[in-house]
Amino acid sequence: MTVAGEKTENDGMFFVAHWAHTPENCPGRSKEGAQMLIDFWAKREEAAKKGVKIHGAYVGATEHA
Repeated sequence: MTVAGEKTENDGMFFVAHWAHTPENCPGRSKEGAQMLIDFWAKREEAAKKGVKIHGAYVGATEHA
């Protein structure tokens, strides 16, 4: 807990991204789209080196979200 206005080394931003698509545009339906998802997870370390921490992800396959 911090006092209002006090900075700590953990200050930063937190973003939540939500991506949805139609079943017809599902990236899992093509090799390129599936590779995009594979690359996302493979590049976590690269993102971390740039100061981006990926806390987790959830795929709702039947929801296409």
